[in-house]
Amino acid sequence: MGQLQYSTKPKKYKHILRDDRYVIEKMLNTKQSEDAITAVIGCSEKTLRREIKRGTRRRLNGKTYEYESVYSWDAAQRKHDDNGKNKGRYAKINDEPELRAFIENKIESL
Repeated sequence: MGQLQYSTKPKKYKHILRDDRYVIEKMLNTKQSEDAITAVIGCSEKTLRREIKRGTRRRLNGKTYEYESVYSWDAAQRKHDDNGKNKGRYAKINDEPELRAFIENKIESL
């Protein structure tokens, strides 16, 4: 049985990887269009716009001393990593403040 016989469809969308962020920054610095960037990376236009918004930072231009908006792949990757840290299971002990205080008290008394 080959892979073509399965009924699942291939994924339409993909996550932006670290290398993709670096490519986005280089292509934006050379004034490439969003269509060209999406063709190279293989993501949707909406994903690219969200990624550009995530990584855009204000930077002070040293020549004119005015702020300019510029995309930074490093800043986007840091924000992605920080957002990933917020994932996880909800702690049920937060719903029981008395039990939490009791356990903390027992731990402190050890």
